[in-house]
Amino acid sequence: MHLIAMNLKKKLKIPWLADFCDPWTNIDFYKDLKLTRFADKFHHKLERSVFQNADKVVVISDGMADDFKNIFNRDYEVITNGFDPEDVNPNEKMSLDKKFSIAHIGSLVKTRNPIVLWKVLSSLIKSEAGFKDDLEIRLVGKVDVSVTHSIEHFELDKFVNKINYLQHDGVIKVQKRSQVLLLLINNTPYAKMILTGKFFEYLAAKRPIICIGPCDGDAAKILKQTNSGLISDFNDVNKLKNNILEYYYLFKSNKLISDSTGIENFSRKELTGKLAELLEIIYLNNS
Repeated sequence: MHLIAMNLKKKLKIPWLADFCDPWTNIDFYKDLKLTRFADKFHHKLERSVFQNADKVVVISDGMADDFKNIFNRDYEVITNGFDPEDVNPNEKMSLDKKFSIAHIGSLVKTRNPIVLWKVLSSLIKSEAGFKDDLEIRLVGKVDVSVTHSIEHFELDKFVNKINYLQHDGVIKVQKRSQVLLLLINNTPYAKMILTGKFFEYLAAKRPIICIGPCDGDAAKILKQTNSGLISDFNDVNKLKNNILEYYYLFKSNKLISDSTGIENFSRKELTGKLAELLEIIYLNNS
């Protein structure tokens, strides 16, 4: 699509804004494509030509902007993913789950399998009074077999409620009813710059978030900026245990709420306004 746009810009002499929701040669699965040396070099050449020729390049995170600068040094505009307020309906009141529900929405693939979480939950079931009676792990979406095996290994099967598919309005309701929302960053070399669309729906649901991923990544930055949740690194057992217990004790005292702020900055209306400003700039620069 970027190559089509590049050729249209040259042929029709019109401005071009290139929007990247994902990296190109640094995307997680790039190495799995098993490209020949020639094909790999060609991909990098095309990538640089897009960065060089677009009037504006938009990316979804600060980390991605830094990564792209290492490939081709220019200014990159950051406009994150976001949420649609009409989908979330913030005025709709919902009763919370009676259980201490930890909900993950979306596919649980092999690179997102949180071994550290299963280990911590298994430990808390044995050591924390009442925890096993309160816990519910809710997985909405496809679950990789490796995740299922891990859950079985840590004897958490009976605490898991799997829902293979829900329509979007059903997903929104699950998010708003859950005591805690689970955000898992893929454990890959470029994890710091991952910002999924799901993350922003989590923010809009206004339920506390537990995130497992880089503590110096883009997701962590927004969590802290909005006061929306707690984060621990991929293998930090103690930090994750403390984060879960902090929310669990609040749950037991009926005080588990979200004190998040600035969520409206990630509404699609606000973000589209930023995009419109960029389009106007490149139009004026080319007129």
